[in-house]
Amino acid sequence: SPFPLLRAITRTSSVTGTPMKTPHVSLRVSSLRVSSSRTLSVVTAAASREGEARSTPHNPPRICIVGGGFGGLYTALRLDGLSWPAPTSSSTSQQRTTSSALSKANITLVDAGDRFVFKPLMYELLTGEAKRDEVAPLFADLLDGTDVNFARASVTGVTMEPDDGGIVHLDDETSIPFDYLVVALGNKPRTEMVPGARSSCLTFSSLEDVDASIEALDLARAAKATPRVAVVGGGVGGAELAAAIATRDGNAFDVTLLCRDPTGVMPTSPSQLRDHVSGVLRRLDVTVRAGASVTSVAGDGEVTLSFGGEADDETYDVVFWCAGQEPATTPVSSLVDGDNSLPVGGAGAPPLEVNPTLQATAHPRVFAIGDIAQVASDGRGGGGGGFAESRTAQVAFQQSDYVA
Repeated sequence: SPFPLLRAITRTSSVTGTPMKTPHVSLRVSSLRVSSSRTLSVVTAAASREGEARSTPHNPPRICIVGGGFGGLYTALRLDGLSWPAPTSSSTSQQRTTSSALSKANITLVDAGDRFVFKPLMYELLTGEAKRDEVAPLFADLLDGTDVNFARASVTGVTMEPDDGGIVHLDDETSIPFDYLVVALGNKPRTEMVPGARSSCLTFSSLEDVDASIEALDLARAAKATPRVAVVGGGVGGAELAAAIATRDGNAFDVTLLCRDPTGVMPTSPSQLRDHVSGVLRRLDVTVRAGASVTSVAGDGEVTLSFGGEADDETYDVVFWCAGQEPATTPVSSLVDGDNSLPVGGAGAPPLEVNPTLQATAHPRVFAIGDIAQVASDGRGGGGGGFAESRTAQVAFQQSDYVA
């Protein structure tokens, strides 16, 4: 199988090219752990956050976490292992902190699905090398034995209340009041750049995407001996997906990887890694078309390409879109505090601007982690427009531990 080789892509530092260990998740909460060769470079402001915690109207505090990916799930589990001083009535008892005087926060994790998806293994689910419960265990199993509440719903909006947290509104017409909010919504495929990409291409970013991909590939296989499959996007995700499809059903698919960059696959990765991945794709008979810019996609599988200004049309039985991700912005676009909206970016821009403590610059009781957070590269928060770290699961885990 090529996957242990390609898996090195997601375990490699984007800066040094050295291997990095990946997080491990099992059905036992006690086994959820993270290791990384890097540490999160953020400025600690523990004193100010402790002072803010003391002013929380509810003790222990109510904490709502929106998004059940790596960052959101680990934040919930980390918080579940921490304790807050219980309310006391005398100054003498306040000076003593014992195990009997501690209590846990009221933690609620919100996600639209009922399963945590270990995305690096979705390719093995596509090829049948992994089982569904291995790739996507139920939140109920992962949270069993904890005090974390789970709500399966989509967020429709958030109302901020001055100096008193706010309320998360859900699509089942319920709401969750909070003292602190952690936004960990992750990312979504960016399909608005090219006409027809959203309506005519499959994406590969969720468990539902895997199911749709399996169905489409099976239908194509039933209709034709060797279906033509195009994967648009020469980054890590595109290379992984092209390799997975090429090995499915005994190499039954004619796979083409369309790379906009003229250098070919994974142009921003270290040269030795690019060479390695290119070699794997060649052995799998994946056609790599470098410098192929997709200008439109039609519903019948017709893909219009541009090579140095020259147009070329190709027809495929199945087309996958892996050309870019963007933060999932919709549920947080309605975060308001009076007349002041929480800053959100435009298409393709990080939506939540945070300071070095990962607190939203407009709302200190709102934290953002993972792909949805933007930390100024100058370390001051706001206006820098850069990322402090790469968008990886390793960073999301470290941010979760810090935020908790």
